[in-house]
Amino acid sequence: MSKFIFLKSFMINFFAMFLAAAVFIIGMPYNVEGTEKEIAVIGSSRIYDNITSARNAAVAEGLLSAVESVALEMIPRENLRSRFETISAELYGKRLDLTQGYQVLKEVNTGKYYRVLIQTTVSVDKIQTMLKDLGITMPPEALPKTLFLVAEKHADDLSFYYWWHSGTTTPTFEKNAALKTIKQIFRKQGFPIIDHRALFKNEILSDLTVSADLTTTEAITIGQRGGADVVVFGKAIATETPNKMGKDIRTFRGSISLTAVNINTETIIDSTNQTETAASREVRDGSHNALANAGYQAGRILAEKIFTAWSEQAQQTGTLEIRVKGEENILPQLVNFRKALRDMDGITALQTTERSQSNALLSVKYEGSARGLADKILVTPFEDFGVNIYDMTENVINIELLTDPSITESDIN
Repeated sequence: MSKFIFLKSFMINFFAMFLAAAVFIIGMPYNVEGTEKEIAVIGSSRIYDNITSARNAAVAEGLLSAVESVALEMIPRENLRSRFETISAELYGKRLDLTQGYQVLKEVNTGKYYRVLIQTTVSVDKIQTMLKDLGITMPPEALPKTLFLVAEKHADDLSFYYWWHSGTTTPTFEKNAALKTIKQIFRKQGFPIIDHRALFKNEILSDLTVSADLTTTEAITIGQRGGADVVVFGKAIATETPNKMGKDIRTFRGSISLTAVNINTETIIDSTNQTETAASREVRDGSHNALANAGYQAGRILAEKIFTAWSEQAQQTGTLEIRVKGEENILPQLVNFRKALRDMDGITALQTTERSQSNALLSVKYEGSARGLADKILVTPFEDFGVNIYDMTENVINIELLTDPSITESDIN
C-alpha cells in the first residue's frame, strides 16, 4: 500500500513540475472570450515528504478540478451517468492539453495539508472537440432554433441592409459577409437555423415599425413570430481606416455587436462586440473580409455561450404541464397520447392530475424546455387523431385533440 501511495505521489508531482515548466515557457495566462474560460479553483494535497512536493501536487489537483468543472457544464446528464468512466479517464489523461497556464493566488500550509487557490484558463474548444470525438454531443433536436437579425453596412454604403426592411430594394452585391460566417459556425455546432427567406415577411412585420436598430423587445417579437427559440440580433459595420500600404492597399475595420436572447424566457443569454481588420485594394473585398473575420469571432463566442446555456437547461429536469382539451369525449385519444409521451426521450415521469370528458391536465417531468417537448409532440404521428398546439409558455403546453368515443374512461385507470 505504501508503495502505491509513493508511486501516485511521484506521478502527481512529476505532472505538476512538467506543467510548471510549460507555464514558464509559455508565459502568463490569457483569456480569449468565448473559446476559453478563466476559472479559480482550490487544490489540496497532504504533506508527505516535503512542502515543495505537496505544493506541486495541490496545483495538479486544482488544474484537474478546473477542467472537470468546465466539462461538467457541457456534458448532458444522461451521457455523464452512462459514460462516466470514459469521460473521467479522458479528462484526466488530457488535463495538461486542456489548460493554458495558471497563477497561484493564495497558498496555505496547515502543517498536515498544503492548499492553493489558483486561477487557470481552460480551453472550451478543446473540451468540445474531445467530447465530439467520444460521440458526446447534444442532439440537434435539443438545440434551439435560431433566427438571425443582423443589419450590415459596408464601407461605401450610405445605410444598412437588413432582411426585415419594409422596402423591396435589392442590394447591388451580397451584404451578408458577417452573417454567412456566423451561420456556418452555428451549423457546424448542430444548431437548426431558421431561413428568413422561408418566413412570411408581411405577417411577421405586421403592425411593427422597425429599423436596423432593433430593441430587445422588437427582436423577441420577430423571433416569436418566426418560431425561434433564440434570436441573435445586432449590427455589423465596415469602415476604412487611415492605414495604407503604398498607393493601392487600404485597410478596413469590421465591427460587429450582437446579442443572443432566449425567446421562451425573454432573457439575454449573452452579448459580444468584436473587431477585426483586413487589407484590400477594393472597398467591396476589404469590407467583406473584415466583416467575415469579425463574424467568425462573434459566431464562435455566441455559439459556445448558447450551447452551454442549453446544455445546462437540458440537465435540469423540470416539471411541465400539458393541458389537453377537445370536443365531447377525448378519453380515447388521451390513452394513446399518454402512451406516446412515455416513449419520448427525455420524459422521466408522467401523471394525470386532472381529468374530465373533454379536458385533462398532465404533469410531465422532462429534461429540456417546453418548446423542445412541443416540437417532439408536433412531429409524432398519432393513430386516428391529430394534435393542435395552440398556445405555449415556459412551463405550459396547451394542446387540442380530436375525439373518438370507442374508448371509455375505464381504459384510463
